[in-house]
Amino acid sequence: MCVIDANPPVEQHACQWTSNRTGTITSGSVRTRLTYLNAGLIRDLVLDLEPISRLDFGDLYTCTASNSLGTTTAITMVTESSTEVLLINGRHACNNAVNWIHMNILLLISSQCFNIVFFSN
Repeated sequence: MCVIDANPPVEQHACQWTSNRTGTITSGSVRTRLTYLNAGLIRDLVLDLEPISRLDFGDLYTCTASNSLGTTTAITMVTESSTEVLLINGRHACNNAVNWIHMNILLLISSQCFNIVFFSN
C-alpha cells in the first residue's frame, strides 16, 4: 500500500506504481489490481498482487506521487519471511512492516513491505 499525505492533495492520475520487471502498472495489468482510496488529504494507492510466487521475491515496486509542489517516490521489495505471520483477508501476509517517508514540502509518502510465507505439507 502506498499512503500519500499531501497538501494540495494528489489526484488519482498523479500517482502510480511501477515494477522493476514490468514497468508501469495499470488497472489492466496481469496479476495485479490497483485501488485508489480518497480520504481528503490522505490518499492510498493499493497494489494487490495475485497470485504471489517465489519468482516475485526480490522484485522492486515503486510508488510515485506528484502535486504542484513536486514529486516523490517510495520503493518496496517483495521478500519472503522465515517466520509465521498473521494472514489478513486470507490473501496478504504481513510481518515487520517497513515504512519509508520522504519530506518534500507537504508531500509525504510511505510504502508497506509485505512478507509472504509459503507453507508446505
